[in-house]
Amino acid sequence: MTPNLLKNPGFEMDTYFVDQFGAVAVPKEWQIVFRGAGDPKMPGQDAPWGQPNAGRLHVNDVPEHERALFFLNGEHCWKIWTESSYPFYFTLSQTVTLTPGARYRFNVNTLPDMVAEYGPKGKVFLDNPSAAGVRLTVRSGGQTFTTDYLHGDKVPFGRYTAVKLEFTAPAAEAEVVVEAFGIYGIKNNCFFFDDLSLTQIEDAPAPAQPPSAPPAPAQQLTAPAVNLLMNGSFEDGQAYYTDDRKDIAVPAGWVFNYHDAATEKMPAPYGRPAVALLSRRKAPEADRARLFAHGNYAWKITGANNPIWVSLYQGVAGLQAGRQYRASAYLLADANAGEVNLTVRTGNQSFSSGWLPFGEMPVGQYNRVEVAFTAAADRVDFTLEVRSRAALPQGAWYVDLLALEPA
Repeated sequence: MTPNLLKNPGFEMDTYFVDQFGAVAVPKEWQIVFRGAGDPKMPGQDAPWGQPNAGRLHVNDVPEHERALFFLNGEHCWKIWTESSYPFYFTLSQTVTLTPGARYRFNVNTLPDMVAEYGPKGKVFLDNPSAAGVRLTVRSGGQTFTTDYLHGDKVPFGRYTAVKLEFTAPAAEAEVVVEAFGIYGIKNNCFFFDDLSLTQIEDAPAPAQPPSAPPAPAQQLTAPAVNLLMNGSFEDGQAYYTDDRKDIAVPAGWVFNYHDAATEKMPAPYGRPAVALLSRRKAPEADRARLFAHGNYAWKITGANNPIWVSLYQGVAGLQAGRQYRASAYLLADANAGEVNLTVRTGNQSFSSGWLPFGEMPVGQYNRVEVAFTAAADRVDFTLEVRSRAALPQGAWYVDLLALEPA
């Protein structure tokens, strides 16, 4: 039987309190964080976030006819709730040790008990599925893997649902996180959890044999034999402009977006970028070897007058669900400023490199950002984001190859 890598997965161990009143009992080996009254609300939320009650239940704490409903394995489960008071949002997390390159499944059994009232026949559950939600997240080696928020239509009120997240471990340490929320101060705003698990489902691949010849220089990029992205190397040499100013040239086959002043400031308002498709033939000869690492075209991003946050997106169909793939982006930074994030979404899961500061990558040469994942559906959304915290009159970022390939 595959071992469960979580500590205290069924809450059979004792609890500890995180408040002075003894109202929030947290299972040992787990950490909890709440959103507070000052944190942003969710759409439709009827009051500020508040701190709920939480505790470990024993089978003898409930009537015998309800034991099979709330207890899946062992003698305990964990409950978190408010009664006729306020919404709550919490995260329950634990740090675990993994084998890099191996594949894992994080499974959380949860029962949202969203009771609007108690009638003559018992509980009357809310008829709004958006009233509550659950999300799983794993962070490891600078990458983030997450499900979508799963609401009452996917995790029905009043019974247990197994929520799963599969991922390939990029590092030996990982943080696994359960998030859950209820946005109304209803009669019983409550979640039950029991029998969580983290199991290895595939071994790490065998180490690759060292090449017989030295690798090619870092600047000489080789496109994958199979690139599922359309125009991933920009070798079509075609771009379209987003408006009449013609200072935003988007490579053919891609969708471009940028954040404006209404977006969160970091620290000054985001503004309009300038992006261009560069041709090796038209570039100064002295710059060609540095700016063009693959083929005859590269995409340039600048933000001379303001901070910028841009994204380049493409949806790809025809993947094989259950097969492993690798997404990658090659970027060159002209300055130690800004950061990059590569994200792929498949099914209801997201896999991300996390925001990587350009200061951690050598300036003046191309660097690879990579995300490995297993397709949960036959379609994937590929998004590359670049943002700067300040205007950089002399700074620019260059992208020369984006790839999506079978691993």
